[in-house]
Amino acid sequence: MKPIRRITKIRKLVRHLNKGYGWLRSVDQQRPFGPDGGPIPWLNYGAFRFLDSFEWNGARIGECGSGWSSMWWLARGASVESIEEIAGWADEVERMAGAARQRLRIHRCATREQSDAALAGFAASVDVLVIDGSWRTACAELAVRHVRPETLVVVDNSDWYRRAAQVFRDAGRFEIPFEGVGPCTDIFTRTSFFVGSLEALRARPRRAMGVTPAGRLHELE
Repeated sequence: MKPIRRITKIRKLVRHLNKGYGWLRSVDQQRPFGPDGGPIPWLNYGAFRFLDSFEWNGARIGECGSGWSSMWWLARGASVESIEEIAGWADEVERMAGAARQRLRIHRCATREQSDAALAGFAASVDVLVIDGSWRTACAELAVRHVRPETLVVVDNSDWYRRAAQVFRDAGRFEIPFEGVGPCTDIFTRTSFFVGSLEALRARPRRAMGVTPAGRLHELE
């Protein structure tokens, strides 16, 4: 391929990422913004679109690590219970939540023991458990003993935190992996969803997915 054609294709790829997902803005500001300027979960875009295809109004979300994803869940009408090891960041997340703060609870956990105690307290009651943050493997090993079969477990960077992901595979949960680039990054990462009951996933209400930039250009029979 000639260099000029290669550059043209790269520029087109960047335009699609930016128009469809707000990628350039997220890179510039190092914050996970979507195309409408609102916060989105810091997952690769395929994983995000999978989550975004479901209705989450009234759902209970558990997080090992709070942040921009907390804002997105709250905007979808969910209630969020998070573990956060950085107290100052927990304060900032609560400030950003604004009026939705009444649906947000953050456990400030400076140690793994505190994190384990908090997670054991809510893991069995959530519809979705997002495993992120610094103690992913420890969170996975504890959570697998508490989460219900119908709970959707999200392990971010499952290609890096391989032991955390393996915990749920060994427990017999079905894995749905997504790989790709995400906000703020220029590398491919993997996010894995684990569910013990596909029927529960099928039963969750769905919402219409937006058309991708390429889809706006091509509509095939």
